Amino acid sequence: MLKPSWRLITAIILLTSLPVLAQISPALIAKADTYHEAELSPDGKHLAVTLTQEGERKMIVLSTSTFKMVGATAFAGGEEVGDIHWVNNERIVIKIMHKRAWLEQLQYYGELYAVNYDGSRAELIYGYRAAEKQTGSLIQKRKATIGWADIIDYMPDDEDHILISSEPQSATSDKHSFIHELNVYNGKLSKPLGRSPTPYTTFHTDQNSKVRLATSVDNEYRLHAYVFNEEERTWSELENVPIGSYFRPIAFDESGDWFYVIENHDQDKEGLFKININTGEKKKLYVDPDVDITHAVTNYDDTEVYAVRVDPGYPNYVIFNKTNEEAQIFRNLVKTFAGSKVTITSQSEDGNMSVVAVSSDTNPGIFYLYNKKTNKLSLLFNNLSHIDAKLVSLTEPVSFEARDGTKVHGLLTMPNGVAADAKVPMVTLVHGGPHGVRDYWTYNRDVQLLASQGYAVLRVNYRGSEGYGKAFWAAGHKHWGDTIQHDIIDGTKWALANHNIDASKLCIMGFSFGGYSAIQAATIEPDLFKCAIAGGGVYDLEMMFTEGDIPERGYGESYLEMALGKDEAVWRAFSPVNNVDKLKANVMIAHGEEDERVPFEHAEKLAEALKKQGKKYRWFTRSGEAHGFFDEENRTAYYEEVVDFLRENLK
Repeated sequence: MLKPSWRLITAIILLTSLPVLAQISPALIAKADTYHEAELSPDGKHLAVTLTQEGERKMIVLSTSTFKMVGATAFAGGEEVGDIHWVNNERIVIKIMHKRAWLEQLQYYGELYAVNYDGSRAELIYGYRAAEKQTGSLIQKRKATIGWADIIDYMPDDEDHILISSEPQSATSDKHSFIHELNVYNGKLSKPLGRSPTPYTTFHTDQNSKVRLATSVDNEYRLHAYVFNEEERTWSELENVPIGSYFRPIAFDESGDWFYVIENHDQDKEGLFKININTGEKKKLYVDPDVDITHAVTNYDDTEVYAVRVDPGYPNYVIFNKTNEEAQIFRNLVKTFAGSKVTITSQSEDGNMSVVAVSSDTNPGIFYLYNKKTNKLSLLFNNLSHIDAKLVSLTEPVSFEARDGTKVHGLLTMPNGVAADAKVPMVTLVHGGPHGVRDYWTYNRDVQLLASQGYAVLRVNYRGSEGYGKAFWAAGHKHWGDTIQHDIIDGTKWALANHNIDASKLCIMGFSFGGYSAIQAATIEPDLFKCAIAGGGVYDLEMMFTEGDIPERGYGESYLEMALGKDEAVWRAFSPVNNVDKLKANVMIAHGEEDERVPFEHAEKLAEALKKQGKKYRWFTRSGEAHGFFDEENRTAYYEEVVDFLRENLK
């Protein structure tokens, strides 16, 4: 049975900053964010905060009137605090995260834990360890559930229960899940209230916490939407609503007949619509001419979407209902923090108090407490208090024409403190994915590491990236090794032609697909890049169909065929292991030895190919790491290796 550990949680720094340091070191940039979530209780009297301290995620609870700590929760034995949510004014549900001996990255295994804000009545309420025996008896008070819990609805009108989906544990996560009410005090599950129509289902509830809608992806990697008949507990396809390549329900309105959704069936860009669940009637609310909607902003009880965020470069907000009080407050917050990303992460039930998270290219996240009665903002936590903000470099959105005339967007960061007429070396930093991912104008550790060492940093949202419409997204499919790489190369040449960049000192760097691109682009333009830093990269495309966790999923093969096509000759031509003979750039290979997304064999195969060509390379691996370097010490060591490698190659 899991027991809470009441080890001393040392005092946090609240409403203050650490002393400013003279320079940014790789260790400082590698430092994990201290603060993760800040959630208000429904009555606004308490604030639950998750934070990393001494390398572990914990939860503290503060009084909002005194900001004194009134409760704390931490776990022993490799468990840490994950996402949190208030169920009522005393009870908090926590997702338990696990750190295994062989893996640094925290994992969620479907277990839920509940505790009162003062630390009392702590219970493991769902999971394979939740069985509890009566004293002196073999009779269990409740059964263990060999399954995976996802929270569907926190049921604000029921203080004792939440609504969850319970999925039987499976190596491939392709089983149907069941809908239950879960008692947050004793862990008792109700009888199943329904069963998912397919595997990989996301459930959506109305304002009465009733499941009404489900979305899923089938084995052909196609989206579906289903309507739930509660009386018969059956599902049927949503009628008269064709589904495009993107369909994300946001919330039901007060009537329960209409739901808000971001989708793109009838147009290239993902826009905001309302759809009648009974008739299929659709109303367009907003479609941006240039980019997809990034985020929808809802009121406290999720009955109205009053604003959306779009990211053509800097984050922009479109506010619809200017008479709505919450919308007016949000509008003022956006003006107060002009140019930043602004998110209301939590509110009290009466709307008088809100937690506001603000971030930008130079700020990974500052939390504020807003009091509507006094119209006052109070600083809570600053995730960059350990770094002098004056030393952080600014990022500018940019765009250029690719070789075929297509407009491509990106971001350029020039190092802080460099003379305007000085030519600087540059690193082209390639994002992962490649599909369903893009670079945003936001704080990026890798960018600030490189800029702090005097390098300009270019990031390209190449074809296949999300956010620019389905035609732009689809244009990257089956073109990993040519069109996408051409966009990256063309962006690099554009920066050379339009900014003070030293053409003799260029490097390309990335992780995951970015690691793939670091090698592939350097084989296409061998005289452009002096060096390539490839982290967690795919280097043999044929292995994608047989190794790693993607083929294990029901839709895995269909996804890979969409992204890479079916032509094995193209896979081989686009695989960096088959092109290293063209490389002139010096290479650094970095990989986690427990990587399941891109198995370690990819790194070994690239190293072997380089050896056969008599090419030297730098090698950086860590046991216990998966698809990235999550341990702070490992991340620091990786950053120090990157800095040394760049210094060696770009002088």
